[in-house]
Amino acid sequence: MNPRSEDCLETRAWARMANRYVESWMRQAEHDLATARQTRELGSHDTCVVLCQQAVEKALKALHIAQHGELAPKTHSLKELAELTSMSDDLDRAVFKLGEDYFELRYPDDAGVAPFERCTREHGEEALAAAERALAVIRRRVAEEGERSGRTNPDGGDALLPELPETPPIDIATGTDIDARVRQFVEKYLDRLHELYAPLQIWIFGSRVQGEPDRGSDIDLLIVSERFREVPRDRRRSTFREQTGIFYDSSIGSVDPLCYTPEEFEHGKRAPCIIREAVRHGVRVA
Repeated sequence: MNPRSEDCLETRAWARMANRYVESWMRQAEHDLATARQTRELGSHDTCVVLCQQAVEKALKALHIAQHGELAPKTHSLKELAELTSMSDDLDRAVFKLGEDYFELRYPDDAGVAPFERCTREHGEEALAAAERALAVIRRRVAEEGERSGRTNPDGGDALLPELPETPPIDIATGTDIDARVRQFVEKYLDRLHELYAPLQIWIFGSRVQGEPDRGSDIDLLIVSERFREVPRDRRRSTFREQTGIFYDSSIGSVDPLCYTPEEFEHGKRAPCIIREAVRHGVRVA
C-alpha cells in the first residue's frame, strides 16, 4: 500500500505517526551538534567534523520519518538522504562535503597519518558552520511536515501505522535463497533459543537476508519472548549473548540481537522503528 495515495483509507494514520520518533532523532542530532561544539573547543577537530556529519545525517533521517512514516535506509550518505527527503537543493556543497569527510576522518590514511593529525581548526570551524546551517533548514522542514500532516494523534497516544500482514515462519531446510551463515546459525542455535526463551517469534533481517552481505556482515536477529520482562531493556543484549554463548562462537560470526517483549514487539510493528523494518524486510524463522 502506498501511504502517499490520496484514496488510501489509512493515510491519516500514516501521516499522524507518533511525534516522539521524529523528535528523538532530532534530539540526537542536536546533541551531536552540541558535542561537536565542545570537541572543537577541546581541539579535537577530527571528532568535531565526524559529529557534524552525524548531526546532519540524523536530522535528515528525522525528516524522512516525518515525510514517509518509516525509517530511512541504513546509509551514511548525506547526498542519498537529501535526495530521499527532497533536500538536495536546500543544502549547500559544504554540507555534502561533511559526508566525504566522515569516511576520510574515521581511520588513518594510506600514508599512515592519523585523522587528528591532518584535521585543522579551520576544517572543524567550516564543518560546524555547515552543520549549523543544515540543521536550521531541516528543523524548519520538519516543523512544516508536522503542520502539514497533523502528525500528532489528537487522542494523545501514538498514531500508529497500518498493521502488517502476518507472516508464517519459513522452512530453513528447504529454503533456496538463504544466506549460508544464516542457515548455519538457525541450524545450530534455533533449538537452544526455544529452550532458553520459548520465543513467540524470531526474525532475521539486514544485509544477510536483504542486499549483498560481505564477510563481516552481522546476523541481525530479533527475538520476541515473555521472558524478557525479567531483564532490563538495556541489559538484554549482553544477557542474551551470555546465556546463548553466541558471543564466543567464532564459526557464526557476529550476531546482533534485539530482544523484545510481546507488547514492545506489537507496538513497534506499527511505529517507524527498527521492529517494523525487521518485519517488513526480514525473514521469520520461528
